[in-house]
Amino acid sequence: MRKHEPTPTPTVPKEVLTTREAAAYLSISLPTLFRLTRAGELPHLRIGRVLRYRREDLEAFLESRTTTEWRNFNPSRKKTADASKDE
Repeated sequence: MRKHEPTPTPTVPKEVLTTREAAAYLSISLPTLFRLTRAGELPHLRIGRVLRYRREDLEAFLESRTTTEWRNFNPSRKKTADASKDE
């Protein structure tokens, strides 16, 4: 009798990610992912009640957030001696 070998499944690159996968891809928490989604900053797909994110949209989001300019994100924080020399 011949042994039945399972048919190999083709490796398909995943283009649509779950919420957990999208958060991991962006290196952010799930609450942050949902906040960005609700604010309309992060494109998403809704399939029924489920949210999905296209990899190309996540890459575009990261690209739009890329900068070479340093901004002080907490202006109420006291400046250090080194930071005051730069100004």
